[in-house]
Amino acid sequence: MDMMDTLGLVAPGALTGAGAAAQERLRALAEQARTCSRQIHGAGEQAAGATRIEWESEAAQLFRTGMSRHGSQVVLARDQLEQAAVELELAGEQIRAHLEGLATAMAAARDRLGQALHRETQRLLDGVQDLAGDTVEAGRRALESVEVCGARAAAEALGGDPLAAGVRSALAQAGVR
Repeated sequence: MDMMDTLGLVAPGALTGAGAAAQERLRALAEQARTCSRQIHGAGEQAAGATRIEWESEAAQLFRTGMSRHGSQVVLARDQLEQAAVELELAGEQIRAHLEGLATAMAAARDRLGQALHRETQRLLDGVQDLAGDTVEAGRRALESVEVCGARAAAEALGGDPLAAGVRSALAQAGVR
């Protein structure tokens, strides 16, 4: 019963708990990704502000071009972090749902196993009761046989005694020879 207790009673709850914990951890990672995305967005806005310089020169133009390129990389990184956050949350939901499904299946298997064990135990008990009844009946018959044989021997020992004749008559009526 320890195995059934472990697998049947503890495991479904453990799977459900593990699914919820995994979902919560992935949700926390998604929030971290969103925080990084906001930080990158803020840095990108600061960089964009730096490109609004007033002077015109070849160096200023190179600076604006480089910052613009970095700005587009910032936007791409921000979008990727947002997408990663969405995928992390979705993965957490899928993991939780899958583990809850396993827990449900395991609980159902536990119930079916319990029912099968109950049926088999009842069948075995019925067999033991039948065997015990047969054994008692055989013992009763053996005891009667011993008593009848003893009565016959006593009647034969008495010989011609009227009491012996009565015992022999009773034995004959009982079908004992």
